[in-house]
Amino acid sequence: MKNREFHILIAEQVMGWKVETAPDGTDFFDTGIFCGGRDIDDVGILEKDNLNVFKPTKNLQDAWLVIEKMRKDYHFNFSLTTPEESSLKTKCYFQLGDIEVSAVCETVQMAICKSAILAIEALTKSLLNGKEE
Repeated sequence: MKNREFHILIAEQVMGWKVETAPDGTDFFDTGIFCGGRDIDDVGILEKDNLNVFKPTKNLQDAWLVIEKMRKDYHFNFSLTTPEESSLKTKCYFQLGDIEVSAVCETVQMAICKSAILAIEALTKSLLNGKEE
């Protein structure tokens, strides 16, 4: 999966944002804030420095928004660790009741994003099976 598609998946499934199309034809995430939203793609003169583009697999500030969402809205506990003493990888762990998921990745941001998707999938499956946490 390409980063753009993964960012859209995180925005929709974890953040609860919807993809909308602006009058100029560009797509953006509707974050529910009046006159607000986050860009999906780098466009125009701001291509390299557009801080409004939601890139949680690249931008630590955006990845931290994912953690905040997981804690505030879904009530997951989380931890960030290194899986082994000499490892440069990061492990992100989310836990809620019987749900425990983790992902080990090369970057903190990617570990957060992958484990958040796994956690939301596990929570959805649990709720569909009638096991509310």
